[in-house]
Amino acid sequence: MHIYLDGDGRPVDPVRLTPSVDPTPRDALVLELMSRDPSPSVYLGRPCYFRPDAPPCHSDLWTGARYGPRVVATLCAAVQQLAAEADRPVTVIGFSGGGALAVLVANCAESVSRIVTINGNLDTALWAGMRGFIPLQGSLNPVDVGLPRRVTTRVYLVGENDPVVPPEVSARFSESVPGRLIALPDFTHACCWIDVWTELLADIEGAGAEPSAAN
Repeated sequence: MHIYLDGDGRPVDPVRLTPSVDPTPRDALVLELMSRDPSPSVYLGRPCYFRPDAPPCHSDLWTGARYGPRVVATLCAAVQQLAAEADRPVTVIGFSGGGALAVLVANCAESVSRIVTINGNLDTALWAGMRGFIPLQGSLNPVDVGLPRRVTTRVYLVGENDPVVPPEVSARFSESVPGRLIALPDFTHACCWIDVWTELLADIEGAGAEPSAAN
């Protein structure tokens, strides 16, 4: 079963530069990717996304602590429940900030045997430095956590022209946590993943389960 985790959406109001009242992603990129996936798939919403006014939601959960222990524990419990109901191992596919959470969830959800990240924020310290952002206080940094051995497939997809999460972020993670780093020329943060998603999944499935050195 494939479980999709979306990106950070809109954590900060772009005009006021204050925490957004609703971080829910405005585009349907990840849903579009899932619609092209022939495997049984689930879109797992991040805590407080889609329902930011529900208790005990607070803007910390989509700003500084967006990859923090509370968020990760909630997603882990959900992944474990979905895996138990389906009675099958899980591949977690994470886009952007969802890639960071894919790594972190793989460490606490025993059902996860494979991860795929798309422009994943896999080294939050490097990402913040490259973008000139304040470090994410309250969040875990995926590169410091790594991946357990049971995660036998590790694929890190990057767009070479991505200015949002530069490809160097996944490359740095791949140096510490070996996997299959696939860089796609002319791809950006959102373009052109939908066009090739079915083919990419087939390539990943056919490449075998063992992680390889970054290429």
